[in-house]
Amino acid sequence: MVAFVDEFVGQYPVSKTLRFEARPVPETKKWLESDQCSVLFNDQKRNEYYGVLKELLDDYYRAYIEDTLAAFTLDKALLENAYNLYCNRDIAPSNTLCRTLLFHFSTRFRIGR
Repeated sequence: MVAFVDEFVGQYPVSKTLRFEARPVPETKKWLESDQCSVLFNDQKRNEYYGVLKELLDDYYRAYIEDTLAAFTLDKALLENAYNLYCNRDIAPSNTLCRTLLFHFSTRFRIGR
């Protein structure tokens, strides 16, 4: 098996650096500037709408996050238990407390409430 592989090793020189150059042909430039091609037009429109759409989506997500956090409540005793468990890491947390915390957080931040 080794002899078979050796037949392929060192047969052709290998270039360590690959260099590519994009050279446009005249037909491509004509096609991009023609009415048949909408690539540049679509990119220009997308660029124009980007700022407006970004502001709109930022406002939407900001309002969604504020509404979600405003409605969020956390039981003080539950939070104290979790903090005590964190501080005393040598004590194994009970499965009931872990399930309670997981349920409490997952129900509060569920999407589409």
